[in-house]
Amino acid sequence: MGINVTVDEKLLEEAERLTGEHDRQKLLEHALQELIGRRAKLQALLDVAGKVQFYDGYDYKELRKTRYDTP
Repeated sequence: MGINVTVDEKLLEEAERLTGEHDRQKLLEHALQELIGRRAKLQALLDVAGKVQFYDGYDYKELRKTRYDTP
């Protein structure tokens, strides 16, 4: 499907620089794939929000104290 869009030239140039992709159609497809992937991951996280149950006595602060200790 063809579509004509007006996109800020500076945004396109920055995206080209970051991705190395100079084909504008591929660049826009890549950008849309990135957006969809990120939103899907965010939605997956939001779907489990409040559903994680911790065992009694779980103390994340205590675990942080030893997390980066070297033997």
